[in-house]
Amino acid sequence: SVVFVSPLIIREKEFFMKMQKNNLSHNRFGFVAGKTISKLATERNRTKRVFRSYIERHWLGKGGEYDVLFVLRPGIVFGDVIKTKIDSSLRKVGLV
Repeated sequence: SVVFVSPLIIREKEFFMKMQKNNLSHNRFGFVAGKTISKLATERNRTKRVFRSYIERHWLGKGGEYDVLFVLRPGIVFGDVIKTKIDSSLRKVGLV
């Protein structure tokens, strides 16, 4: 299988997002939080869980046929600013 041969990349300070069209009738989202986020797996997992929860509540079922990968960067603190950046990034690429 091909994993992001030539993805569209949107960069923000707290994360970057890779997107590519898929052959399915729905979007798929993935989240990566490396050890640069935190050395503790519990903190990395919590960060991904909070991100995933927001996407599921606000973006799942909208848009089209894309694979979207969020790569989280160090210093990310989930709050209203991040929500706004996620929303604006997804709107930029037309997932609304």
